[in-house]
Amino acid sequence: MLTKDQKRYLEKIPASKRVKIYLFDKKVQKIAENIIQSVKEIYPDLKVVYMGASALGIAGQKDLDIYAFSEPKDFNKYLPRLTKLFCKPKSKHETFIEWNTDIVFDGDGVCEHRRRHVRFINAAVP
Repeated sequence: MLTKDQKRYLEKIPASKRVKIYLFDKKVQKIAENIIQSVKEIYPDLKVVYMGASALGIAGQKDLDIYAFSEPKDFNKYLPRLTKLFCKPKSKHETFIEWNTDIVFDGDGVCEHRRRHVRFINAAVP
């Protein structure tokens, strides 16, 4: 069953949109582990989950889907330091904040461009 936000997201995708699918790359999982570790170092109470094709070890869109779950009322508590790690969020919604960018961090919290696409979402607790 889809949430309202998921339904709205799917409705906005044009029927003509094409995506590229890439072979699985083992290095991606290590990158995800490093990102999760960096988040857990500053917010050990956040539930952080690595999902999507690369988490399953299968072909996908050459991205990382990492979710951190908290109550929406707590989003502003986490936003400043997550912004330091991931730069400015792509969007803020009632039930999630989304970073959907090619900008990630160098381990010291300094934003820099990398080739790997990271989608980090602070989402409502399921």
